[in-house]
Amino acid sequence: SFSVKDFVPNPTMDRTNLIVTASKDQDITVAFYNVVGQKVLESSHQLNKGGNRLEFDLGKLASGTYTAIVSSANDVYTKKVVLARQ
Repeated sequence: SFSVKDFVPNPTMDRTNLIVTASKDQDITVAFYNVVGQKVLESSHQLNKGGNRLEFDLGKLASGTYTAIVSSANDVYTKKVVLARQ
């Protein structure tokens, strides 16, 4: 299993990191959805046991609030990230 801390920084202007702690090595998928529920970005990651920092470049997305669904074979977490451009 794993636990999802939060996005840092949040809000962000382009790049953000998701902090994830895993109890064992495992694969996860992170999918970002916009406010109308469209999937706008998806990526797979290998977690190592302990703390992990996953970097995301949201620079191609429009400003707004996105929902990130972080899932493995056994767990699903939901986190919000705000993309705020100047």
